[in-house]
Amino acid sequence: MRKVHLAMASEAIKDIIEAVIRERLSSDVVHKVVVTSDEDADGDAVLRVAVVLEGKHSDLDREKMVGLVRHLRSKLEDSEDRDAQAFPILSFMSKNEAKSLHLEAV
Repeated sequence: MRKVHLAMASEAIKDIIEAVIRERLSSDVVHKVVVTSDEDADGDAVLRVAVVLEGKHSDLDREKMVGLVRHLRSKLEDSEDRDAQAFPILSFMSKNEAKSLHLEAV
């Protein structure tokens, strides 16, 4: 079993990621974005990005989701933050799912 290395990502990284997600998916759909730094099974740095949705998963425009990681990586490359080279791993969930995972107080 691997050790969990979760830590909150820097505010600069969180701001970049949240701005791109809200721009691509629409602020009306996104309730909150939670970004944590972690390592994958190989020990490589990753950013775990939990996108908490205002509505249901079916409210997402799948066409806008295509290429979302590419858009994130492009913006992150411009940052000098140490977490900027980490690969973003996205998950999408409802407010109830986030609450059950203790990601936020809804």
